[in-house]
Formats: sequence, C-alpha cells, structure tokens
Amino acid sequence: MNVLRLSARLPSEEIAAKISNWLAEGPITGIYFLPALETEPNLAEMSAKDWQTNLEERLYSLYTIMKALPEETFLVCATRMGGLHGYSAQGASAPLGGAACGFAKAVAREREKAFVKIVDFRDNRYTRRSSPPA
Repeated sequence: MNVLRLSARLPSEEIAAKISNWLAEGPITGIYFLPALETEPNLAEMSAKDWQTNLEERLYSLYTIMKALPEETFLVCATRMGGLHGYSAQGASAPLGGAACGFAKAVAREREKAFVKIVDFRDNRYTRRSSPPA
C-alpha cells in the first residue's frame, strides 16, 4: 500500500490531473482530508480574499478530489472546531471546518457504499513535540 500526498492548495485542474494519473496506476481506497485542521484567521478579521482562499482549501479541493474518485472510496475528514463540531458554549474555534464537515455529510448520503467519518478536534490539541495540557 502506498500513501499519496496531495496539497489542497493546488488548483483544481492539477488536483484532478494528479488523481487521474494515480488512478491509472491502481485504485485509491480512501482519503484522509486534513486541511480543516489548520488554523484560520478570526472571521471578524478575515478579508474576502482570506475567506475565498480558505474555502478553496477546505471545500472546493475536497469536492474536486471526491468527484475524481470512485463511489466506494472512503473519506475521513478532520476538523478543529472545538471537539463538539461547533456545538460547545464557545462555538466553533475554526468555523470553516464546517464546510468540509457539511460536504462530508452530503457525500455520506449520496455514496451509500462509502465509509465517511468526520473527526473534530479541540483547539488546544497538543502534538508530539509539545507538552500535553495541564
């Protein structure tokens, strides 16, 4: 099994071309979509260009990827909306992750044979390089 890495920052045409080339070499069994884990600017401080760029990375690239893949391809999306998909008292810490989340829900309804999950992380998640929260 090979892991294929793809940047969500690429133009849609390049994403589709890469996937097409990979499919010519063999099947792709699934996608782990991680761009919605990245931090995003506060909505109040976000410019229209920031909004569009973030949507392209978190939603439009996911659409392009899933459109190019067979219906049975699994999809796991990771978001950072606070751990409760934005339903905490503080609201979503990275609300644009909701775009990827909503799209994944639509994929789950349209592709009955596909395994689709959304995993939401708290904003204060620590990495291997940092210390766990006290």
